[in-house]
This record gives sequence, C-alpha cells and structure tokens, in this order.
Amino acid sequence: MKNLFKYILVSVFISVAFSCSDSEALIDQVLDSVDTESGVVLRTVQKPQDLVSLTNPTNNVIMLTVEVQEGNGSSLPDFKEVRAYVDLYKDQDLTLPLLDANENEIGERILATYSSSEFLIDANNLPRISLEIPTQSVKDTYPENAVYTVPTFIALRFEVEMNDGRVFTNVDLGASVTGGSYFGSSFLYRIIFVPF
Repeated sequence: MKNLFKYILVSVFISVAFSCSDSEALIDQVLDSVDTESGVVLRTVQKPQDLVSLTNPTNNVIMLTVEVQEGNGSSLPDFKEVRAYVDLYKDQDLTLPLLDANENEIGERILATYSSSEFLIDANNLPRISLEIPTQSVKDTYPENAVYTVPTFIALRFEVEMNDGRVFTNVDLGASVTGGSYFGSSFLYRIIFVPF
C-alpha cells in the first residue's frame, strides 16, 4: 500500500511539473510565429447570406457585420477607411469572370468606402460596422451590356487602409486567419446572386 501511495504521489508531481511548461498547442505555435506588432484583420461578426437576388424583397440586400482588429492589440485601430469591392463571376470558383456583350472581361469595381468615423466601438472594444448593401447597387456598378448568368457569383472583397498608407486585404493573410474560427477574417466573401 505504501508503494502504491508513493507511485501516485510521484505521478502527481510529474504531471504538475509538465503542466507548468509552455503550451505546444497549434494556436500557441501560430501566435508565437506571427508578427503581432503590425497588420490588421477585418473580423467577421455576422457573415453575409449565401444567396441573394435582385428582385426578391426577402433577400435583395447583402447584410454583414465586421470589426477591425489591429495586430498590436490596440482597442482603437489606427485606420483611415474600409473599402468594399465587387467582382462578378460565372462560376463559384471565381475563375470565369462576367463578360460584356462584346465578350470583354468587366473586372472588379469599387462598391463603397466606409470612413473610420462610421464604425462604432462594440462590446469587444473594437470598431464595428453593420453593412446593408442593396443588390441593385451591385448591379449598378456594372455596365448595362453585362451578360449575366443564372446564377452569377459575387466576390465581395474588402480592403482596410491604415492612416500610414498601408493597405490590407485577403492576399495579405494566411489560411489560419482567413479561414480559422477564431479570427474569421476572410476579407473576401462569395455570394450566389440571382440577377433578375
């Protein structure tokens, strides 16, 4: 019985000793290797719906909520504005761009610009904005001779411009930030669009 007690005591001591060491969890490894003094993420609070249409009043507005988080942990990120761009595609992989009647690629268009003053400080102590983008305004950014498919696919992309001129968007982030559940910062949303 005394030996069993000794083994239990030694086991507890060893487990306590190892539990006090640095964590080797994946998130800790990622955070240890990330430059946390620069950059910014546009965190998704409420993602836009998967399907929108032009004429159906129940889904003719793209709605989403995002908040800006600066890499240095500042509760008031030093950003100038957030810009929204739209690009339309014939396929969900965003490889076949929408064309005009002459079969010319139309390309990405700026949809809106949101000044930092339009963001409100939220419960996370970060600037947050809820956006409502009518699908008609998406269609209005494209020429009248655009040839729409059913469905068309919207690529809604955001950029954050800092006050020092640096610009961050979807190509500036790794997969653990854009697709991870913690940051949820894609900067790019794919939405199915029925344009009629």
